[in-house]
Amino acid sequence: MMAKLTDAFLIRHCNENLKHLTFLSEPAAEILRKLRATADGLKDKDEFLSREELGELWRELLVDAIHALKVRDRREKARLRRFPAKDPEKMRRARDQNVYGIGELTAYFKSFSDFERVLYGSESTYRDHITHVVRVWLIGVYLLTGPASIEDVCIDFPAWGRTPNRTSDQEQQAALQAALVTSPERWAMWTVVALCHDLGYPLEQTHQINDVIDNMLAHFGNIAVGRYRYSFQPHHQPLNEMTLRVIPSRIEQLRRARGKDELTASRSGDYRTVLQTKYYTKFAHSLEDFHHGIISCLVLMKTLIYFMETDYSAGEGGLTLEDARQFHIRREMLRAIASHTCPEVYHLRIDTLSFLLILCDQLQQWGRPTFREMKLGRAGSSDDGDVQVCECMLKDGRFKASVEYARGGPSPEEVRHKFRLYHKLLRAAIRDEDRRIHFEWQVTSRGSRHVFEYNSIRAPFEELAYMVNGVEATPELWMIETGGSGETVKETVTGRTQDASQDPSTQA
Repeated sequence: MMAKLTDAFLIRHCNENLKHLTFLSEPAAEILRKLRATADGLKDKDEFLSREELGELWRELLVDAIHALKVRDRREKARLRRFPAKDPEKMRRARDQNVYGIGELTAYFKSFSDFERVLYGSESTYRDHITHVVRVWLIGVYLLTGPASIEDVCIDFPAWGRTPNRTSDQEQQAALQAALVTSPERWAMWTVVALCHDLGYPLEQTHQINDVIDNMLAHFGNIAVGRYRYSFQPHHQPLNEMTLRVIPSRIEQLRRARGKDELTASRSGDYRTVLQTKYYTKFAHSLEDFHHGIISCLVLMKTLIYFMETDYSAGEGGLTLEDARQFHIRREMLRAIASHTCPEVYHLRIDTLSFLLILCDQLQQWGRPTFREMKLGRAGSSDDGDVQVCECMLKDGRFKASVEYARGGPSPEEVRHKFRLYHKLLRAAIRDEDRRIHFEWQVTSRGSRHVFEYNSIRAPFEELAYMVNGVEATPELWMIETGGSGETVKETVTGRTQDASQDPSTQA
């Protein structure tokens, strides 16, 4: 399969597959249909997504997602079976009432949109993050309704283990059904992850504004300058600590009493949360550096009551199966958002919500001109690159994409920097013998064709291949990164020596 990703293509594909988006309400579907009508009259490269419409779509999709998750919570009276199809008005009323905190979160998103004009001046390589998040969602919709399926996304919930005293197959199936994460819930999870993964970006970027101001005021000599700084105060720490415990934790099923069958156990407190210390350390470091992924999680925990109501067992147990299932759903969303700016978290498979976000985030290359490009009048030009998905078989661990620039494009070092990111995500790690991944990313830029390939069936430390114009580059040389001292490194492919101390990445 070959599909060039553009706004028009993604909008059309989304509308053609609305029947698969079973969590959608009519207001959100109507906005998507209006966008389709506009897209049909334009060429693929034409820009037509207005921030006003996208802001409205962002809110409606998020309300739909949280509502879809709430009405499938079996612990609540207003669960889905209380909403018959013959009473759509009841569902409509419940939809708005089910998402407490959406007003505050929407106000924050609008402030982000207004503030982004300032952020464009913070650095020459700053890129759009408002339109971007909707495009990321649309890419996910395309991948999960075209080459792959929403059911291919691994929501690895440890529901039941086989026990010698297992009862009938019927009771076993009833228990497994009780642990199932349904298709509408999966779509809702993807929607929250895609639309909210960059909410913390303004806070991460603020320090860049201070640097720009300092550089300008330095021309006035010794002038008193008060830098705008922010830090978390003591009263923020309980929420920060709770978030840092939820994201790195997993569900564990306790040993059940002899003779207790699965269906009975599902109604008892036989589950608990267990903190995974290696995740805790990595995400704590990410928060220390104000990375916007973990900050986005804090924004969600602070605004949406849905996330405030995350169950967490600090003691020996006490969670029922539905408690545990609901914790796992929330944790999966938060971990995916936090992980996309925490490359210290490695990945053993590509069909997870976390890796799907990284893929879609990286695929969204077009329509995001930098301040430098806008200043030079090149915004919206072919420098965006043609992005194509060549293969996407998530369940089989196979993915291939290409980005081709007709003119301009990233420098060789920028390409290598991104490839180093992919390698870090797929690096040698604990249980990496379980990997079944064939991942390939091609970039054609400035007359050179770069190919990054990771194939897990190869021998250890031979999984990675990096080719430039058909010639393999030596991994131990192109993988070298500089430290904080600003020393220079030899460029393997070009044979030049240049300063590589500056991070050229423009990743969201």
